[in-house]
Amino acid sequence: MIRHTLTRRRMLGQFAAGTALAVAAPRIAFAAEKEISVQIWGSTWTGSVSRVAALFEEREGIKVNLVTQSSAGEGLVKLQSMRAKPAVDVWFTTSALAARAQQDEGLFLPLPYDRIPAAAAIEATARSSHWAGLYSYPMGIAYLTHEVDEPITAWEDLWEDRFAQSICAPAMGQYQGRMLAIAAMINGGDLTNVDPGFAALKQLRGNVVSWYSSDTTARKGIAQGEYSVLVTPPAGYKMLLDNGIAATFVAPKPAPMTYDAMMLVNTPRQEAAARFIDFCLTEEIQNLVAQAQGMGAVHPAARSTDEIQAVLPKPEDRVGLDETLINAKIGDWNERFNREVVS
Repeated sequence: MIRHTLTRRRMLGQFAAGTALAVAAPRIAFAAEKEISVQIWGSTWTGSVSRVAALFEEREGIKVNLVTQSSAGEGLVKLQSMRAKPAVDVWFTTSALAARAQQDEGLFLPLPYDRIPAAAAIEATARSSHWAGLYSYPMGIAYLTHEVDEPITAWEDLWEDRFAQSICAPAMGQYQGRMLAIAAMINGGDLTNVDPGFAALKQLRGNVVSWYSSDTTARKGIAQGEYSVLVTPPAGYKMLLDNGIAATFVAPKPAPMTYDAMMLVNTPRQEAAARFIDFCLTEEIQNLVAQAQGMGAVHPAARSTDEIQAVLPKPEDRVGLDETLINAKIGDWNERFNREVVS
């Protein structure tokens, strides 16, 4: 059972004070809460977090109630609509959207890291002042091995004629412009110069069957043989393996990393909510979640399944993206994508 002793709190106070995460979190003096609510994607809840919630209730005596969201964007709108009296204590979102949402200081609180001691062990890039990653994932390429004769080893391979009408790739709003970022970076650009990326995506159109905005739809399509290549996080590859479909996954350099993350909503149940976030970051729970979701763990001692662990990108191939810049530009990029690439 997790116990936040005075010694651990002092140790984590030193940890927080020595990093950029040190924040003046308000002192919490509420009575012990017996339940909290989390807002999360239904697939993630059923995939692993429902089991985490059951363990948390068993060990901490705090029940976790589910509030579903179809997407992180829809989830943010839902939270904003209940601003006067939020019914959600922990919000699961993407690190990209968290970077934007944290500007709403009335709705979201800085994480009280002195009450989240497990955060001291997780990857530095998996935590910020207002969010902590539950798991990590790169953008990569899953493909049907019986349909692709020559292995895919680089992003540039997708532009080859052999993949005509064979690819399903994320639309601009899916994974916050990751496909544009990749196309720009492999063609001499970056997030501040996306013209090479847009030019490359226009060249890719002949190979793309569909630009997807739903993971479920995209994964169903490759499983049914509608295309042989899917640009996806490792979870898409895991789905194929789980269904007995022969597939391969590669996360070529550059491999943009994303985190699905937890944020603390401004409610009277902050203490219990912080304990839940802490619970999710422990090595034990990180093993459970990473293996069930087919994602990378953010705790360095935890591991995903052997199949997923084997295809995660090497540290030197991983790249972080400027989420603040992406949030500022994504609207314009989406309009341009629909105008120049899709139409």
